Amino acid sequence: MPNQEVTYAGQLRAFQNEVLEFLRTFESIQEQLRPGALADNQAQMVAAVGDLFRRFESSFVSSTPPPGLEDLHQAICAAVRELGKAYELFMTQPSPQWTLIYLYSRAALCRGLYQLYALRDQLPVIAGHFLLDGASAPTSAPA
Repeated sequence: MPNQEVTYAGQLRAFQNEVLEFLRTFESIQEQLRPGALADNQAQMVAAVGDLFRRFESSFVSSTPPPGLEDLHQAICAAVRELGKAYELFMTQPSPQWTLIYLYSRAALCRGLYQLYALRDQLPVIAGHFLLDGASAPTSAPA
C-alpha cells in the first residue's frame, strides 16, 4: 500500500495543475468575453475544465490528508469550492439575468483566488499564478 503522504502529495499536485489550468482558461475567457459569444465561451470552458470539480469533490475532498495537513486540506477544499461555484454560475444558460449571474460568478472567483493566495506558500504550483511572467517565488531571508 502506497505511503499516505506520497499519495496525498501526488493527488494535491495533480489537482493544483488542473486548478491552475482552470484559472488561466477562465481568466482568459473573461478577458475576451463578447456579447453573442457566450455559448462558444462556455463550450471552451467545458473543454478546458471537463469534470474537474466533480472529481475534486468525489476524490480529493474525501481523502484523508497526512497528519499536520488537515487545515491545509480544508482550506484548499474551501477555495476550490468557490472556484467551482464561479464555474457553475458562468455556465448558466443565457437569460436576461445572466449579467447579474456573471457578477456573482466573478465574486466567487475572487473569493477562491483570495483563499488560494493565502495558501500560495504551501501550494507551489498555484503560487506561480500569482507571479508576473519571468518572476520567481521569493525565498525566505536568512534569520
